[in-house]
Amino acid sequence: MKNNTMQYLNPREKEVVARLAYEKVSKEKFDFKDRELFSLFKKKLEEDGFDADLKKYRINLGRSDKEIQEMKARVEDKLFPVLTVEEQKSFDMQKTLDELNKIFGDIR
Repeated sequence: MKNNTMQYLNPREKEVVARLAYEKVSKEKFDFKDRELFSLFKKKLEEDGFDADLKKYRINLGRSDKEIQEMKARVEDKLFPVLTVEEQKSFDMQKTLDELNKIFGDIR
């Protein structure tokens, strides 16, 4: 699947969004039907100087297929240091992306 939203996000935005989303989804219990959560996410993006158009994050957090493959290749070096040993054992990048796609996919 080709993702055309990449043109709107710079590499730093993509990394911040991916890390924030993973941390929030994996470590906290959220009601993703609560629109206030998306308002808070948008506000955080704005505060940090990033594009707050949440539609741009609907598919794979705005990342291309190539970037997803690169992320998967770097997961042990970049993500695992912030995870517990148990989280490292259970982490599945594709499952995480699939769940995030379900959550963000309803954004209009």
